[in-house]
Amino acid sequence: MALALEHLSGSGESLQKEPPDAKEFAGLRRSGLARMAIAQVSTYSHVP
Repeated sequence: MALALEHLSGSGESLQKEPPDAKEFAGLRRSGLARMAIAQVSTYSHVP
């Protein structure tokens, strides 16, 4: 997997590790759950 991500950092640069961020994770989780709820509404799930 590391090789697949190397192109994201640019040429000759490596990706930097970051500590986990609970606030960021909570926001991403909240966003994902909201998007899943919207996707289950029939009016939005059948876009022409």
